[in-house]
Amino acid sequence: MADQVTILAVDDSPDILFAISAICDLEEWKTVTTTYGEEVCALIREHRPNLILVDYHMPSVNGLEVVKNIRRIDSDTPILVLTVEESREIANRFLAAGANDFALKPIKPVDLISRIRVHLNAGNVAAFPKQEEYVKGINNQTLTIVESFLKYQDTFLTIEDISKQCGLAYQTTYRYLTHMVAQGTAEVRSEYGKQGRPKQKYRYKRH
Repeated sequence: MADQVTILAVDDSPDILFAISAICDLEEWKTVTTTYGEEVCALIREHRPNLILVDYHMPSVNGLEVVKNIRRIDSDTPILVLTVEESREIANRFLAAGANDFALKPIKPVDLISRIRVHLNAGNVAAFPKQEEYVKGINNQTLTIVESFLKYQDTFLTIEDISKQCGLAYQTTYRYLTHMVAQGTAEVRSEYGKQGRPKQKYRYKRH
């Protein structure tokens, strides 16, 4: 497919790379993988990935250096860092180096797919090859409830906040917010506290 999404993943664990490839296969995304951080820039030039996944802890070149090296040749492609760390200091160092987002290990397929979709959609990449199947799970009445609530909010809100105010289950709210981000009617950002994983917050997108 000429317009197929390509994900580049770098991790020193072959098992994790296998898992990432399997997750991407579910979405019909092509995966290019390497266990060597030194190879990343060459692979970027060869494959022109739409998004890059970078492991933090690697034996030769750590993830922070990999991100810096990527940004020397590519200022635009989204970079998601994979890490077991839940440190605001580390998050800030990666953000300063040019990373866009984080996904905690152990990898959760739904979480990783959601984060990848958000960044691909922000870059207007065809991130949803199965969009017609996804939309089948969207009820217009429920969608209206979520949209109507968000339209009158000025700040970014967590899924918990939105689900509580809309009287919907967490997973239902998550599904509809993901749909809205895909459609360009909502925007999402990650916020980092003093500790713990970053929180995804959502807001109605005003054009």
